[in-house]
Amino acid sequence: MLGYHTVYGTIQAQGQIDEIGGNVVYLNQKHRVNWGASLARSPYIAGGYQQFTDANGQHNQLVVFRYFDNSAYGIAQYPFSRVRRVEFSAGARRITQDVKIQEWLYDDTGAHYNESKQSLGEWNLGEATAAMVYDNAIDGYTSPIVGQRYRFEVAPTVGSLQFTSLTGDYRRYFLLRPLTLAFRGMHYGRYGRDEAVPSAVFLGYPYLIRGYSYGSVTDGCLNELSQGVDAGQECRVYQSLYGSRVAVGNLELRFPLIRNTLHGNVQLPPVELFAFADAGAAYGKLRDNQGGFATTHLKFTRGPGDVDSNGLVADRGFLTSGGLGARINLFGYLIAEGVFVNAFDRPKNWHWQFSFQPGF
Repeated sequence: MLGYHTVYGTIQAQGQIDEIGGNVVYLNQKHRVNWGASLARSPYIAGGYQQFTDANGQHNQLVVFRYFDNSAYGIAQYPFSRVRRVEFSAGARRITQDVKIQEWLYDDTGAHYNESKQSLGEWNLGEATAAMVYDNAIDGYTSPIVGQRYRFEVAPTVGSLQFTSLTGDYRRYFLLRPLTLAFRGMHYGRYGRDEAVPSAVFLGYPYLIRGYSYGSVTDGCLNELSQGVDAGQECRVYQSLYGSRVAVGNLELRFPLIRNTLHGNVQLPPVELFAFADAGAAYGKLRDNQGGFATTHLKFTRGPGDVDSNGLVADRGFLTSGGLGARINLFGYLIAEGVFVNAFDRPKNWHWQFSFQPGF
């Protein structure tokens, strides 16, 4: 927009009015030093249904945990070349958490409805970031095909919480016509006094490691508990997916099955096939349900580790998976991914997993 001036934004609408989020970013690229600002509100909503009976009657509850991340930042970028630059930002951030409970109580007099909300804490923060960024990768229709990317970032946080976030993300793409061999090594972690206070970092997102999705692992753990299995494999995996730090490695061999071509009068969407191997570990400090803190340690072994006398998987190995998959570019709007994955450290083994994401 307007040549050197760029404005873009997103809207995230869900649930109630106060759960609407989004962001807007302005960037001025007229001079060598690019500068701008951003405003963002990111809601994270999760919940579940529970039912129990006590002396008052039968309770049916919908429990919704809400996490709101609001921020305002100034941005500056200095490019050394077309592929390398440094980035800086500084600003304020406010995080609030609450839980909403909608309850239906059934007793001898009939049905009664009640709704309540309780704050789970709030933090007012000052933040800054400094990052070195390199990117000469060439993107295909569903993922990069050649080149390399990296980002090394330091982000101190002060105010209600004090910690420093470190990010190291390196990606390399080797073109072996018509194949691409892609590699990524990544670390993200919070270090310092309050590293365990914000929500724990979750390892099981499909853009980190595949085969360990939250719902699937949670269901497996609950099934073990219902059968009286204490500290079973799925429950140990569930614990091992959370920490204040993660280390991830990914390898993919990609083959472009269909490029953006016309077949008669029909334009075929680009499709990419790939084989992959993922490995990752989550570790660091964690906050337990009683408000205390526990420390876990990274071990260069495979698997979730064993439960100690406190019921904690304190020694964390790498969780691994591998399989085959396909990505399709849906008319340039989004990229869908389906994989047939073997989660090597779970009893579930081979299963399907679907997500919307480009290749790393």
